[in-house]
Amino acid sequence: RVGTYLDKARTDHRFEALVLVAPPKFLGTLRAELTKEVEKLVVRELPKDLSSLSARELEDYFKAQEKT
Repeated sequence: RVGTYLDKARTDHRFEALVLVAPPKFLGTLRAELTKEVEKLVVRELPKDLSSLSARELEDYFKAQEKT
């Protein structure tokens, strides 16, 4: 379902670039479900489970990633 959702979001112009963040095993499963068009818009992948972080912690995490 995630692959279908992302493809619809692409056709609705809801994103121009995509960063995939998911635990390694799920990231592999997700890659297999992406259309070629969505794959072309993936600019980065991060094989990490960040699901335990709050919205503020996620924001801080990604701000720190931008600096590296």
